[in-house]
Amino acid sequence: MNQIDVSRVDLNLLSAFEALYEERSVSKAAQRMYVGQPAMSHSLARLRRLFDDTLLERQGQQMQPTRRASELYPVISRILSDIREQVLEQTAFDPVSWQGSVRIGLNDYSEMIYAAPVLEKIRSAAPEVSVSFVTVNQSNAHEWLKSGKLDLAVGHWPLPSDDFAVTPLYIEKHVCLFDNQVLGFDMPLSLEDYLSTDHALVSPDGQLSGKVDELLAERGLTRKVALGCTRFVSLLELLKGKPYISVVPEVLSRLDKTDSPLSKCIPPLSIPDFEIGLAWRESDSHHPVLKWLRELVATVVESERQKIRGEDDQASRVLD
Repeated sequence: MNQIDVSRVDLNLLSAFEALYEERSVSKAAQRMYVGQPAMSHSLARLRRLFDDTLLERQGQQMQPTRRASELYPVISRILSDIREQVLEQTAFDPVSWQGSVRIGLNDYSEMIYAAPVLEKIRSAAPEVSVSFVTVNQSNAHEWLKSGKLDLAVGHWPLPSDDFAVTPLYIEKHVCLFDNQVLGFDMPLSLEDYLSTDHALVSPDGQLSGKVDELLAERGLTRKVALGCTRFVSLLELLKGKPYISVVPEVLSRLDKTDSPLSKCIPPLSIPDFEIGLAWRESDSHHPVLKWLRELVATVVESERQKIRGEDDQASRVLD
């Protein structure tokens, strides 16, 4: 038997065969497929060449299938049925019965704030799911999203990319964080005290400079960065009992629940707020699992932010 070149076969051609076989009429098959009669006649001619058989022969007012066509019909019909039901049909995603896994990127302080409520919400809706929280930063988040190591990530996304979609979550402010029992600053903090004090920062790549240094340079000013570390939660411990000051996201200051918390204040220079967003691969935008996960994470983050906003406004002012 001659082997058929599958590159000459497409779904439209197989669908045309199904319609012709069932309708036994070129005109009726054309109407069913929403094409003109000449187009359907052309498809029949292609099918005859492909299978080297007349397939349908005129007998009176109808076309009757050949033995070859009758052999092909159940096979082709089953193939088309499988494609319609298993490939093309969009079934509703049911988190209750889903047994997959999700990978969510968070930086270290976001993980401390959001991971537990996100996990609780996911497990409540999808008890069989496996959840992996992955620590990310500006140097690895884009690469890990692109490679598929992450399904989505919460963070700051200053540079747009055609590969990713981002939905805004909230605006974060900056504060200065320090141990005023050691430094003894008078409040409000002066620019002179700020610049004369050794600084600490979080630097995933080990560089002892950042956005603040760029802003200072625009004004012809500099600071001394004496300490760098890779994690925000480590920075909290490194500031205690030490003569350092650090500019950090305001929410980080709320993680210090000790009896002698660090002091915080508004920076003595203008540092722009920044947007925190939820990012994912653009190609995953319509995937039902990822759509469900994005909506869930966004809802949890908004809920936790409302709790933060609902706290006493005085907590965001100077602590001395």
